[in-house]
Amino acid sequence: MRLEPLEETGTLSLEEFRRGPFARRRPVVLRGAVRHWAALGLWTDAYLKKHIGALEAEAYVMPKGRIRIDRAAGFELRRMSVRAFLDDPGRADGERYVFRTSFDGRFGALTADLSAPVYCAERSDLRRNFWMARAGVITQLHFDLPDNVIAMVRGRKRFFVFPPSARDELAPMPWFSSTPPLARLDPESLEAMVGPLGRGVRGHRVDLDAGDLLYLPPRFYHHARALEDCVSLNHWWCRPPTRALLAASDAYKRIRGLVI
Repeated sequence: MRLEPLEETGTLSLEEFRRGPFARRRPVVLRGAVRHWAALGLWTDAYLKKHIGALEAEAYVMPKGRIRIDRAAGFELRRMSVRAFLDDPGRADGERYVFRTSFDGRFGALTADLSAPVYCAERSDLRRNFWMARAGVITQLHFDLPDNVIAMVRGRKRFFVFPPSARDELAPMPWFSSTPPLARLDPESLEAMVGPLGRGVRGHRVDLDAGDLLYLPPRFYHHARALEDCVSLNHWWCRPPTRALLAASDAYKRIRGLVI
């Protein structure tokens, strides 16, 4: 496996973004693009517990820092509050959680602590998700159908990114499995680095800090490791040709009862 640095830039204008990374479907890191967000200084554990501590969502169950997968239903989830997540010391067997919930309509006054990045703020179908992860937790290699802008609010996170053209080399899960967006390749493993599974694979590795944005075009595979306790937001929106495909994907998951 060959990993190269991901393209980096500072803040781009909306027109520069549209003509560059968006039009060319090219992932890019925008360093410090949301460093002005008040959330970067405000969103401590104490602040989050005070303002949204009672907010509940389905958290991903992460034994040994990795998502537990049910072969029939997809990801294993456990309902918990923000306060319970932040107070959780982790079990002796290494089980942890990743907390995710929709940001829109659930965060009250905290919405004033940030704004949608200019690159997607005008999208009528924009969906924002709030994420919390403890240091060492891994989000396994997968792809998303929508365009995606990931904003780091707290902590540091390492991403491995691979183009859609590398799909067959990443050992993707079968379409009929419970987790079709996932791939079996672990880009941090010795097998991926020097073994036959990773042979010929080319991708990128980049570390994000608080205030940075990562833009991922549709279907780009990505694997993430929380290097520190992290809080982040991701922003999804669809190009017109993808909307019908996303609707079909959502219907397929509902029919099969998949949690992915």
